[in-house]
Amino acid sequence: MTVIPVVPGRRALWLLAAASALFLWSPVAGLTADLLVLALAYWDGRRTRAPIVSRRVPSASSLGRAMAVSVMVTNEERRPVRIRATDDLDPRLE
Repeated sequence: MTVIPVVPGRRALWLLAAASALFLWSPVAGLTADLLVLALAYWDGRRTRAPIVSRRVPSASSLGRAMAVSVMVTNEERRPVRIRATDDLDPRLE
């Protein structure tokens, strides 16, 4: 199973900072606003579908030699995603 961490967007971080400023007025209002923003960010992250990743390798390969590998990422969401991927040798094969 692949775990895909969800990083809050810039908008959620700005809302959290703005909500934290309410602590100057009332600690209860500030905490309530912070919890509400965090709950909304968590809900948004849970409803977002993860990108679909597929990987193709040649049928014949050997250790110690370079080979072409293709990785295709499909995003079914309307908003763009930024992906950082690495493709390493399985530790069991080293």
